[in-house]
Amino acid sequence: CGDGVCGDGVCGDGVCGEQRDKGCKGTGFGTESASPDESPAQPPSQFVCPITMEVMLDPVILASGHTYDRPSITAWLKTRKTDPMTGMRLRHTEMVQNHALKSAIVEWVEKHGGGVRMQRGASCLPEGGLGRHRESGLGAEHGAGGDGSQMLEVQHVAMPSEPSGTMPMTAPSMPSVAAAINMAPPPDEYMMEQAHDEIIWAIKKHGDMLFTASADGTCRVWGVNSRRCVHVFDDHRRPVLCIAILSGRFLCTGGYDHRINVYAMDTYRHVATLEGHRDAVRSLVVVDDTLVSGSYDGTCRCWVLKDVSSGVASGVASGVSAPSSIHGECTFVLQGHKGPVRALTAVGGRLFSGSYDSTVMCWDVSTGTCLGTLKGHSKPVRALTSLSCSCNDRDDRDDRDARGGVSNVGGEARHLQKHYVASGSDDSTVRVWDSQSLCCVAILRGHTDNVRSLASVPGKFVLSGSWDKTIRVWDCKSWREVACLRGHSEATLALAVCQRAGVFFSGSFDCTVRLWSLDTFSCMKVFNIHSDAVRVLETDDDEEGVADEGKGLYCYSGGYDGSICALRANNNNNQRMNR
Repeated sequence: CGDGVCGDGVCGDGVCGEQRDKGCKGTGFGTESASPDESPAQPPSQFVCPITMEVMLDPVILASGHTYDRPSITAWLKTRKTDPMTGMRLRHTEMVQNHALKSAIVEWVEKHGGGVRMQRGASCLPEGGLGRHRESGLGAEHGAGGDGSQMLEVQHVAMPSEPSGTMPMTAPSMPSVAAAINMAPPPDEYMMEQAHDEIIWAIKKHGDMLFTASADGTCRVWGVNSRRCVHVFDDHRRPVLCIAILSGRFLCTGGYDHRINVYAMDTYRHVATLEGHRDAVRSLVVVDDTLVSGSYDGTCRCWVLKDVSSGVASGVASGVSAPSSIHGECTFVLQGHKGPVRALTAVGGRLFSGSYDSTVMCWDVSTGTCLGTLKGHSKPVRALTSLSCSCNDRDDRDDRDARGGVSNVGGEARHLQKHYVASGSDDSTVRVWDSQSLCCVAILRGHTDNVRSLASVPGKFVLSGSWDKTIRVWDCKSWREVACLRGHSEATLALAVCQRAGVFFSGSFDCTVRLWSLDTFSCMKVFNIHSDAVRVLETDDDEEGVADEGKGLYCYSGGYDGSICALRANNNNNQRMNR
């Protein structure tokens, strides 16, 4: 290419080398040397995205080895999984940032002031491929990309049918281009590309890493800051349904293959396989240092991981690195349900399991004993959530012992911390249970169809989402409905709270995610970023200190379209995004 970039192997897009060798001179990029006094400058061909014919601000490499600008290739991959240059199907749709080329572009635009000139001509791309896509409008998209990068403002984008020739393109000043590349503000939303090939069943965030489980049989690890997939676990033979983090050191995944796989989070090494269930592992939860799995075989199993060399259990072992030799041991099999176990939650050191047999059971995982069966629902229990709230012991003196309260001293009222479990059922009700006495303290009626999702705002509210398309908000002290939120046109499948931002999110079968205020219960924003139903949500709220003022707090959504999206929680833009 004459500028030394291709010699370093950073030009992987095939335009400056392979395509030119084939005689595709119609592109016109970099094929003619600009005269010294010619202005604006003509960019080297390897700096230009083959899709938009614009200088790339965020070049990324596909599995094919070709490089494209991230916003344009992201838009392309939303509707197909082929390489725009060759038309060949991609083995995967992960993108790797071309750091060397990006640095070269920044250096070039800072060196050449006064704008950018580009030539246009016939496309080198396969007939009916990228040219047809360009006609559909992709090549004319400008402004913020899907990941927040700012694209160059241009006066016109050439269409394949237009005659070849030279067309000047006006660009902002070079310092502003560099700023757009390196200092773009955090976006309100962005997509982590086409993360999986099938439904996302689970999302778990830990530190600056995001873990996703899918029906495609893989679990992927994503860098939240880089927005890139950094590792793929493909040890499951069937769909992966659930994720848990044990002791901050082990990633545990359960799937339809009846197994639980355990990976060391510092090395991504597969360290153990936990077997024993006779059907799909649908739920995972950690109670103290014990991993508990709930299965469609109607049982729950308690597991501990031990370093074989030392015999130390994983939950109490010191140090950050995972032991080199791990053994998983099933300590108890919790039997009692007469149907599949669908949901698990833990509160106050106790495990609660919800089943299709319409019951909720309470367990002591340290002894493997059943502490009680909570009956009342008439149809399957599909959702559980735990919550805590404080109250004045003078107001609840009669039942404070049963609910785990502390007696008042000296006749003065004291604040008590009460723990509850809420269960959502296909009978359209939500039941609230005292975690200590196991008594039903409230039946929340209002929904007219199955309750499929629950979330809690500690000390304030229980949120319930239903197939009746509504979200209902219940006060934790009076257990009365304080709001019925409408807006989704299909069932509400997922809820997630970001209390630090004063908001919560809802995901629906209507392919949207809605952002709601916890103060006014009004819908602040509608995200139309998914192309299919939104199945799971996860927020930054559980991790103190994760977000800074610059990056903000995010909710991560997974959908039936296999995509993972990040949606900003603490933004001041309350304008709706229309479909």
